[in-house]
This record gives sequence, C-alpha cells and structure tokens, in this order.
Amino acid sequence: MMGLQERSVLTAALCLALTACGGSQPNARFDDGKGNIAWREALAVAGVAEPASSYYPRIAEMTLEQASLALGPCIELSADCGLLMLQTHPRLKDAQLKYAWPHSLGRMAPQLVPELLARGAKADGAALLAAMSRRRAEWPARQQIVKQLLLANAPVDAQDFDGHSALHLAARDGDAELVRLLLSFGADRQRLNRRGLSAYQLAMGQGAEEAASLLR
Repeated sequence: MMGLQERSVLTAALCLALTACGGSQPNARFDDGKGNIAWREALAVAGVAEPASSYYPRIAEMTLEQASLALGPCIELSADCGLLMLQTHPRLKDAQLKYAWPHSLGRMAPQLVPELLARGAKADGAALLAAMSRRRAEWPARQQIVKQLLLANAPVDAQDFDGHSALHLAARDGDAELVRLLLSFGADRQRLNRRGLSAYQLAMGQGAEEAASLLR
C-alpha cells in the first residue's frame, strides 16, 4: 500500500506532467465526470480512488469505510474534492475523522475546517500545532485556520515536544500578523520552550523585528 508521502510526491509529479502537456492541474475546479481523465488519475494517485482495470469508482459510490480512508488524501488534494466527499457522505464524522485530522491541517483549504469541526473534529492543541506547519507562502491560510481553531476554543498555549507554543513558532517565523492574533486570544508571551527561550527571544534571534516589537 502506497504511503501518504509517496502519494503526495506522485501527485506533484502528475501536476507537473499535466501542465507540461497542456492539461489542467488537479487543483483546478473539481470534476469527477467520466471524460475528465486528469482528475480521475489524480484521485487514483492520491489514494482517493483505487484503479480497478480501466474503471475508477466515483466518490458517490464509495462505501463509508472507503470514504473514511479517502478523506485525508482528498481534502489535501483540493477543497472541492474535500467538500464533495463530505457532501456525498454526510455520515463521515467522529471516528472517521481520525484519518484526516489533525495531520492534514498543514495542507487543507481553510474553508474545510468549519465543516470538519462541525462533524466532531477536535479543536485541541494537536490541531493548533499541526496548522502551524504551513510554509511562508501559505501564511494567510495558516492565520485563517488558527483563528478558526481558537474561536472553537483550541488551547492557545498548547506546546509541542520541544516546548514550542503557536506563539513561539509564529515568532520564530517572523509572522507578525499571527503573533498579533495569538496575543489577542491571550497567548502567554512569557512561556518558555524546553531550551528556556521565550517567543520574544526566538523572534530576536531570527531578526524578526516586527514580531519582536509585539512581544517586547
């Protein structure tokens, strides 16, 4: 069985191949139609649909168990794919979310978060810290997701194994907007990580002056 990382690499390769050939990328508007070969192959590569000879099962035809296993890769592939999965399988909730939450928060579209929270996903510390893994180009999405989680009562000062809270990570990244947001929700600027460093010290160490000024 192909691992999630391998599937992600293959999906990225497929995107590049489709672009080079003039095809549409899989993160365009979702279309599970019979003639949309690009989408059907992308879904198979992502593990959303397992190929059976030349036939790819449609999302609507999946059993609840199949849909549960497919939900994680699907919501990472695109928001449209995730929304269709959730709309087609309204019983995808509670235990089924363990395949998609919170690990996919580093990749999923922000508009999927309220839907998953409504289905029983937990706005806990693990979710908040998972959302912090976004790269710089995705900071607006990270800010949006963190706000959604905090509004759902996620613990703002949750810490990872290294003692980093979301505030530590935002300060280290120099994400001043997120630092401001976390402080507005009561984040503890005095909290130390396992090395005994505060968010302010991490910001200063990275030369992130705007973030440091908010934490001073």
